[in-house]
Amino acid sequence: MEFSDLKKIWDNHKQEHYYQINEVQLHKSVVRNSESVRRVVNLFDWCMTGILFVLAATTLVEGIWDKEYYQIPESIILFAVVLYLLMDRRKRLQLAKDTPRSLKEELTKAIHMLDYHVHRRRNFIWWFVVPLVLTTLIHMLYTYQGKPWWLWPLSLGAFAFSYWLVDKELNQQILPKREDLNALQQLLEE
Repeated sequence: MEFSDLKKIWDNHKQEHYYQINEVQLHKSVVRNSESVRRVVNLFDWCMTGILFVLAATTLVEGIWDKEYYQIPESIILFAVVLYLLMDRRKRLQLAKDTPRSLKEELTKAIHMLDYHVHRRRNFIWWFVVPLVLTTLIHMLYTYQGKPWWLWPLSLGAFAFSYWLVDKELNQQILPKREDLNALQQLLEE
């Protein structure tokens, strides 16, 4: 049952407006939501950074080891994306460094973190898919000899599928959660 439903039941029962249904439980719920958002954002940050770092390091080592120097620009592109992700994470952590004390501060922090996550997911194509497509195309152009033609559409289709998955999660899970938290924040401001 949502907060607005509880408020309506209470108003109808007592014939008066009463906003503090159970502030302690509401605060615990907001803290749980905030921690859940923080875990998801951190997991996403570390997974994307880790994947790209391992891919960049592997590409660099393989390129030097096998004397396939065309792989060095690929690894530089991937390391640049890793650096971007780490700098963006550091900026986010500095903004979220203050420990919220009240319910409204905790709610605002959770909403800001979700806004960050929404922004990161909406720009997923630019900071993840495009660099990977670019590095894959560079690699495939240099190693195309003897490979079947269907690898090209298969590779591009895999990137399109990854973008679709991220967009689906954004629209079905992250945006509704942000809307719920925004609605709660508006109710608390009334």
